[in-house]
Amino acid sequence: MTVTQAIAEVRAAGSIHAAAGKLTVKFAPARLPELQPALDVLRRNRDQVLALVGQEFTLKGHAVELWCDGVGRLFIVADEEDAELAMQRYQATRGEVWTGPEIEIVARVADPETRREITSFKRTLSGTVASACRNTGVEHPPK
Repeated sequence: MTVTQAIAEVRAAGSIHAAAGKLTVKFAPARLPELQPALDVLRRNRDQVLALVGQEFTLKGHAVELWCDGVGRLFIVADEEDAELAMQRYQATRGEVWTGPEIEIVARVADPETRREITSFKRTLSGTVASACRNTGVEHPPK
């Protein structure tokens, strides 16, 4: 299970918030057995979870519009839900809208030329960026 999947699973059962370097998770006690794998992932990746959840809190419900020479406009949003809203609100394509998790994935790519190629593919195909490990049960990045 990835960190993003663990966050989504906890949110489906309750809530998760980050503030002042602390993570708060709330859910019905009866759900503990089914949430235990997700909670274990959150504990093992605490810093990443704090960054993701904190970022969502900051960006949630907002879109930051940027203009780049040679690329044009792009929007940064918290998550897929906000990506859909930005596309509707600003008549943007999915290739122009970047979520926090997409930026995180591309930022992990060491080679600048590969990052440029990923960015070009996203814009040209009006697509999304996802970890190749998303559905394999493998954590990304591997430890």
